[in-house]
Amino acid sequence: MHKVDIVMSVFNGERFLQQQLDSIKNQTFTDWKLIVRNNGSTDNTNNILQSFSKSCPGKVEIIEAELTEQFIPVSFGDALLRSTAPYVMFSDGDDVWMDDKIEVTLNAMLKMQTRQKRGTPLLIHTDLVLVDSNLKVLSDSMWRSQGLDPERKRLNQVIMHSNACGNTFMFNSELRELVLPIPAGCIMHDHWTTNIAAIFGQIGTLKRSTIKYRQHQGNACGAETLNIFNIIKKFSQIPTIKKRIKEKYLFAQLLLERFGSRLNPEYINLLDSFAKFPKHNWLLRRILLVKHSLFMNSIVRNIGLFIFI
Repeated sequence: MHKVDIVMSVFNGERFLQQQLDSIKNQTFTDWKLIVRNNGSTDNTNNILQSFSKSCPGKVEIIEAELTEQFIPVSFGDALLRSTAPYVMFSDGDDVWMDDKIEVTLNAMLKMQTRQKRGTPLLIHTDLVLVDSNLKVLSDSMWRSQGLDPERKRLNQVIMHSNACGNTFMFNSELRELVLPIPAGCIMHDHWTTNIAAIFGQIGTLKRSTIKYRQHQGNACGAETLNIFNIIKKFSQIPTIKKRIKEKYLFAQLLLERFGSRLNPEYINLLDSFAKFPKHNWLLRRILLVKHSLFMNSIVRNIGLFIFI
C-alpha cells in the first residue's frame, strides 16, 4: 500500500495535463499512487495517461468512464472510492505542484496528528500561487489576493465561504470514510470534505504555497482577485449569486440527511435553520445570519450577502 493516494478527475485535459503529471512524478516524496478518472475524454488525454502510467509502473490507476461525467464531485467521489492509503490528496489536471508539495504537507499532517486524539478526521490545506495559462505569476498568494482568512475553520464559517481549495488538500483515511460517498448536489467535492472536517475533526493550514494554480478559460473553478472591477462584476450577476446562495441551503440539508443524529445539537440547529432560510421572510433571514454568525470572508462579500440572501 502506498502512503499517499492522489485522486484526480480529468476531461479533455491534453493542453495542460502532461505538466501536472510531470510535477507529480518529480515530487521529493515518492511513496504515492495516482488514481485518475478519465471522464470520457475525446482528445489525447487517454494517451497521455497511458504513457505516464508506463513511466511509473505500479503507481497509476486509470478509471475509464464510459460516459462523460460533467458533475465534478461525483467524478472525484468515484475515484476516491478506490483509495486505500492512510492519506489522500486531490489533484486537478491543469495545475503544477511544487516539487515538495507532498513532503511538506505530509509533515504538517503528521505534526497535527500528534496533537489530536487518535482516529480524529484531519484536513490540511495550503496557500496557492496564481498563474496564467503560461505559468506567469499573477499573485504569489491566493489567500492575500482574494482577501481570504485561512483560520476560518468553524462550520458556520466554512459552510458560507470556505477558503480551502481542494487541489491543496491532504486528509486522512478517517475523514475519507466520512466523506464517502460524495453526493450529487454537494456544490463541490472539496466544499463537502471541508465541512465534514469542520463538523467531526480538525482543519489545519500550512501557510505557504504548494501549487501553481493555473487560471484559464477552461477552469471549473477560478480565483478572481478581490478588487473594485471584480466586485462590480459580481454584483451584476444577480441570478448567479442567488443560485449559489440557494445551493448553500440545499447543501445544509444534505449534511443533515447524511449525518442526522450523529451531529451535536448546535450543528443540528445551525444546519436546520440554514436549510429553512427560503421559508423565512426578509427580516428573519438576516436576523438568523447574525445569530449563527453565518458570514463570508471580507466586509464587501458580507454586504453582498445581506443584500441578496
